Amino acid sequence: MKQEINVHTGEVRISGNNAIIRTSALGSCVAVVAYDSFHKIGGLAHIMLPGQSPKSQTGNNQFKYAENAIALQLQIMVEYGAKIDRIIAVLAGGANVLNKPNDTICEDNIYSVKQTLAQANIPVRAEAIGANLRRSITLDVKEGCCYYTEGSSREMLLWNFSEEPQIPAGETKEVIFE
Repeated sequence: MKQEINVHTGEVRISGNNAIIRTSALGSCVAVVAYDSFHKIGGLAHIMLPGQSPKSQTGNNQFKYAENAIALQLQIMVEYGAKIDRIIAVLAGGANVLNKPNDTICEDNIYSVKQTLAQANIPVRAEAIGANLRRSITLDVKEGCCYYTEGSSREMLLWNFSEEPQIPAGETKEVIFE
């Protein structure tokens, strides 16, 4: 039986086991699923805010921020045995679910996450981001498959990490909703 790991806002969870890692109710938050398909080590960060946490933020509150959460995610994955140059990522969330015309937090989160991953040389292979529908994302660590939902939809395959060697460097499968 697979262990189920639920990731809440501002949390980072990593597994190298027979586990399902998931997060739901992604509005403006962005979930980063990172995976090393060779070592079958995966992780999920549920990011609420762009940039780096203020120095005054300590403890788990700092992991609500993109830079802090992604740094922790990659650090723990490497500690579990992942190789940084084998890690790839997929993204979900970053939606303006309240349909506020001047609300930019969703766009700021997406930009910050992408910039932070680019600085760490982690390629993004698939995205289900933007628009105005809430999302969820699930990683089956053993199988290397990542699924997502939007609104009340059924689960759909976002990315199969085991196919990674067949993907040319620099390509991204985009599932972006306008």
